[in-house]
Amino acid sequence: MIIQPCPGLVEFIEQDKQNSPACNILLKQYIDPLIIQGIDTLVLGCTHYPFVQKQISLIAGLQINIIETAAPVTVQLTKKLAENKIEACKAQQGQYQFFSSLETKQQEKIFCKLWQQPLILHALTP
Repeated sequence: MIIQPCPGLVEFIEQDKQNSPACNILLKQYIDPLIIQGIDTLVLGCTHYPFVQKQISLIAGLQINIIETAAPVTVQLTKKLAENKIEACKAQQGQYQFFSSLETKQQEKIFCKLWQQPLILHALTP
């Protein structure tokens, strides 16, 4: 197993710069050495990384299997909630609230784009 930290990648995504040439260069810097080492599978270990999964796939190529972890984690969480009989009432629709320590209109716009729905961003206070 090879662990590859990716400093700076989350910042590109949170600044809505995940499609920028600079982000692609950064991704290539992280992925190319892994390919040289002979990996056959790449696990996306951060909730932000699915937002750059297409770019990762293009850089890694078809020979690398990419595993996105948010969906399996959600399935496992659903199972555990059911096992412990603490799942939410299905008749009641859930509510979402979004908080950020960087609560600005620009940040709210980026959250809306990532969430793919309108939302209101609230300030996260200590």
